[in-house]
Formats: sequence, structure tokens, C-alpha cells
Amino acid sequence: MSERNGARGPGFFKLDLRVGYNIKVLGRRFDVFGEVFNATDRVNFANPRGNQANANFLLLTGYSTSTTPRTVQLGARFAF
Repeated sequence: MSERNGARGPGFFKLDLRVGYNIKVLGRRFDVFGEVFNATDRVNFANPRGNQANANFLLLTGYSTSTTPRTVQLGARFAF
């Protein structure tokens, strides 16, 4: 958590996973893998900001710039 001017921002959590398997094909290496980005699909809010005259002062109104929805990627690689 980060703190600015006495206001404490929300925690940030993101979990990326990768699973792979290596296979020998014709004496060469063949890799098959799957990746999951933001596996928990948690929304991370940006730190609160604004001035005291604003009605949204210290409210969590925006998302962190590094927040992405859950994404799955499959791939294969043949080494020769």
C-alpha cells in the first residue's frame, strides 16, 4: 500500500502463471505451454486523489494502469 498526504491507497495483487511440457520429437525439443495473466482476475484500484473541495475526495474512482482482465495464452515452440 502506498500513502500520500495521509491517505492510504489500496493493496495491489496480480498473479501470472505458466505451465509447460517438453517433448522429444525426432531428436529435437518441442515445447508446449500455457500462460494465464491476472489469474485471480482481481481489480486493482488506483490511489485516491483530488482536492478536498471535490465530492469524490479520497474515493476509489479509477483503476490502476497495470490492471488487465484475465488473459489465457497457449503456445508451442519447436527447437531445431
